[in-house]
Formats: sequence, structure tokens, C-alpha cells
Amino acid sequence: MKLSLNEITYLAQSFAQKTEMSVFANINAPLAGNENETLRQKGVLSGDGYSPDALYLLNLLAKPTRCARLVVSTNFLLIEKYVYVADGKLILAENVDGELEFTEIENLLVIAALMVGLLGTSGIKYSAVNADFTNDEILTLFAIFDIYRKKMLESYVAGEYITPEITPRTIAGELKNGFVNGLVDMLGENFDLKIPEGLDVDGILGSLAAKECVRSKDDPVLINDYLLLANSFLVLQASVRLNVYHKGGAGSIDALSVAFYYAGTADVLALFPQENGFIVQTMSCETVAELIGDLMALPGIADNAQPAPPPISVQAPPPPVVSQPAPPPISEQAPPAAPKPVSRPAAPAATDKAWLCPTCGQPNIGKFCKKDGTPRPEGGAAVTGGGNRCPACGNAVTPGAKFCKGCGAKL
Repeated sequence: MKLSLNEITYLAQSFAQKTEMSVFANINAPLAGNENETLRQKGVLSGDGYSPDALYLLNLLAKPTRCARLVVSTNFLLIEKYVYVADGKLILAENVDGELEFTEIENLLVIAALMVGLLGTSGIKYSAVNADFTNDEILTLFAIFDIYRKKMLESYVAGEYITPEITPRTIAGELKNGFVNGLVDMLGENFDLKIPEGLDVDGILGSLAAKECVRSKDDPVLINDYLLLANSFLVLQASVRLNVYHKGGAGSIDALSVAFYYAGTADVLALFPQENGFIVQTMSCETVAELIGDLMALPGIADNAQPAPPPISVQAPPPPVVSQPAPPPISEQAPPAAPKPVSRPAAPAATDKAWLCPTCGQPNIGKFCKKDGTPRPEGGAAVTGGGNRCPACGNAVTPGAKFCKGCGAKL
């Protein structure tokens, strides 16, 4: 089922009872005035009520108790998906051509397939880092990482190794200036982590030395797996953000958040935000895919209340001026009546012959295409078993074929 933002706003008037994570509670777009008509064309509204299939999905979307948001960003594309959980059912929400497409799914294999298809799969990782850091510690450590990363890239260009200068002065300079694809800049952009005034770099180097990240406070060069990570984590190829929200007690929204940064299939840096810092781990692609599936499927989340997010990443326009009567509220005793249009002609009666839309090729029965609304052309040919399209699904077929390769229907 595909809905525009204004159609969701229009339908929300039917669902007085909704949870904070529902699309009906968070999307508020101006009405165009033709929502009743477009919803009928899409088959959401039928007669004096909702179609059964549409009502089933809409009722689930009105009362989710969990919501997971996954954002995958590479140098070439941005993919965002939401999964809503209501009554033990999973509803996948995706942005398709400017509208939101809602589909019931049986499991999260579609998410695993996305991760593998875009980011690859490997059970290998080059370094083994797993430690807790305060905000000041991770800013300082990532500034050191960025110095190493830049010098390693310069070494590739020069054809010889250039030793990085790691001192409190150069670290402070990196924190102040940084660069666009630096890890310090990433912390600020993705987690709104600010560099505090008067940051005590000397003191922080002492704590990093105690955690065996650097050799010593006076000689703060990276050691062990931190050196391996800095020298191999050179070019950021992709990032993945996962936020999982769960309705907790007393009306709170419990939240869990994690971010993954890819510099190759064996170089994945995972950050788990905590109250005053981060857990930092290196993982393989295979582990990341498994962890994302586990986190999205968790029945509950640790007590970490946060405000509920908007469930779809669309900039919400100002509140609409309602130019149509509000749909009647949903009743548990009987299916709801459909919203009533204002001064609109009745929907055209369906014909008894199927026809192919000349614009998109969609098979139809009524006078308008149910996919794009194109009127049936005068004298439009009915769909038959011959020709070049399947009468069941409209898929192109080879002349002489006995079965449709798209749906298996007999021709």
C-alpha cells in the first residue's frame, strides 16, 4: 500500500487512538483536497468504508509498540527503511517515488539481504578493539586516528612512509580544524558531539595510555590494535545508523542507538552511544548484519528513555487546513465508514471487461487505471490471452508462450 504524506494526514482523522510511534501521530502535511478521490483510485477506500486489506494495514500502523529506523549511506546513495511492530506483525515502510510504501513482512531477512547486497559479507576483521570511552576521550582518540589516516594517505601518494607527529599541540590542532571525512567531524555531525572549551588534552592522554591506546602520556603514539585500526581505516565507504524505539512504562519511549562505519569489509567501526560516552568496537561485516537483525528483533530495550522520533524521515510541513470533512473515528465493533468527499462526483462504475493502461501497462477493470489514474481510452482493447501481455498481471509475454513467466498464469 502506497500513501502520500497528505493522504496519511487525511486518514489520520479516522484513527483517534494511536501510539506515539504511529505514522498518524507524526506526519502532518497540508491537504490537497483530492485525498478521497486518490485513495479510492488506490483501492484504500471502497464504497462507504475502507477496503479490508487497507484497513488491516492501517490498524497496525495506528498502534505500533516498536519502531526501528535503519539508514544506510554510501558515496552514491542513501537508503532509509522503517520497521513497525504491532500485534506481533512486522510492517516495512520505504520511500518510493516520494510516497511511503507499507508492506507486511514475515521476518527481517529483507534487511539482512540489503546489508549483504550493499556492504558485502566477511567474517574477518583486521583489528580487535572493544573499549569504553568518555566523550572527551573518544574525541581525543579520534583526533589521533585522523592524524594517522592523513599521514598514511600522504605516504601512499609519496611512495614512502611519513611518520605522523603526535603531540598535544598537533592533537589540539586536529580537534580545532579537522577535515570533512575525519572521524572527529563524523562524531559532531552524527552525534552532535561538541569539542569543549579548554579540553585537557594532556590529562586525557594519560587515561588513553592507561587503556593501552597510546604508548604514554608523553609519547602518545598509537599502539596495539589501535595502530592497526588507524592505518587500515583510511577511506570511509559507508555508514549505517540504527535506532530502535520501544514503548516503555509511564508513556516513555525507550531507545537504543548504534552506528557502524565501513572502510572495507574487514574494517567496520561500531559506536554505541552511552549516557556520557561511547562503547567502541571493531566488527566484521558478518557480525554487523547479525547484530542489526538481533537489535531490530529484540522484545525490549534497556531503560534509556528518550523522546519519540518522527517515524519517517520527511520534513513535516505546517499543520494543514482541512478542506474535507474528517473521517469518522475507528470503531472496534464495526469497520469504519470511509471519509466523505465534498461535492465530488461518485466514483465511476467498473466495466465488465479488463483493459491495459496505455501509460503504464497496468491491467484494469474500471474506467480509470488503478495505478496512475489514466482514464480508459475510448474503444480501448480488452485484455485477452493473446497479445503481448499477461491478462493476470500485465507482464510482457513471448508470443506462443503457454504460461506467464511473471506470475505463472495460463495464457
